[in-house]
Amino acid sequence: IPWQELGLTEPAVGVNLPRPHVIEVQLASGAVAEVPWDFARHFASAGYRATSEAAADRGRRVLAERVRALRSRRGLSQRALAERARVTRVSVARIEAGHQVPRFSTLAALAGALSVGLEELAGGGEE
Repeated sequence: IPWQELGLTEPAVGVNLPRPHVIEVQLASGAVAEVPWDFARHFASAGYRATSEAAADRGRRVLAERVRALRSRRGLSQRALAERARVTRVSVARIEAGHQVPRFSTLAALAGALSVGLEELAGGGEE
């Protein structure tokens, strides 16, 4: 990993690997900065970034399809769903297009407005 990519605020003086999937960088002050394993994998594994980005894209598409299908089954417009969930219609449109990953609070509000559980909304259950 290029040191400048870590964004450290002070010089690094050592690296520890205390257990699998944990990278600790010892700083000059004695503090320790932990490097997320997936961040390191972007540099260590040539195909990891593309694989993880493809998985995230699939997740956005699954959620988009699920929100759209549940909304349609309930006969709601995007505006009506947005009003029920107390979010903007633009947010609903962006989520349904797969362009936005909602915050947990938005996801929970959408689930409530659609009268489904979070697992069902995320595609983990059947209606």
